[in-house]
Amino acid sequence: MSRKGATARFSADEIKAVAARGQDRTDWAKVDATTAAEIERHAAEDGSLLPEGWEDTAIIGLPPRKEHVNIR
Repeated sequence: MSRKGATARFSADEIKAVAARGQDRTDWAKVDATTAAEIERHAAEDGSLLPEGWEDTAIIGLPPRKEHVNIR
């Protein structure tokens, strides 16, 4: 973990290790129970707009690792 100011930065491996130890503070049961309509309502209350079809492209948990590409 590195810290710059009030922001703590963790690598994906560090986050997975914390979750594996059961030390994360996310209530995953509540996340799983949240419906798409509730998410859209909360976004509207925050003034955010969700694109059409966001349910199909949303990533639950950590996104996949980026692939390294070299271009000449």
